[in-house]
Amino acid sequence: MKTTKLNIEFVQGTNRLNVSNVEIESVKINEISGTIANRILTARANMKRYGMKVQGFSFNKKFDIILSIDGCEAVNISDLFGGLFDAKITLQANAKSYERFANIIHDMTFNALTSENRNIVSIGELQAQKLIG
Repeated sequence: MKTTKLNIEFVQGTNRLNVSNVEIESVKINEISGTIANRILTARANMKRYGMKVQGFSFNKKFDIILSIDGCEAVNISDLFGGLFDAKITLQANAKSYERFANIIHDMTFNALTSENRNIVSIGELQAQKLIG
């Protein structure tokens, strides 16, 4: 079975948390993204459970993720919006946040492996919507 090698970098302001040389025994997008999301979510849950912290980084504050897979072009969360917006996320310790995070990781993995990050959104596809409230 082919192994996929990747690097993940969490960026929060000037702080960078680099998780490098991760190997996943698959080339399937669903398996790669599922493994990445599961490992990060497990680490997040265990950090909360054991009251541990990473100096200068918090999943509760907005951060970006840079995903590099097997020499493919690196992608980040903003690439999901065609690079038009500076997007960041938080990862709260609840099921809804975990599900959203897993979906983001899946889309980032798809973009990295297929080079679709340039074709996500064009200016002509954007439409302003009025928010109620």
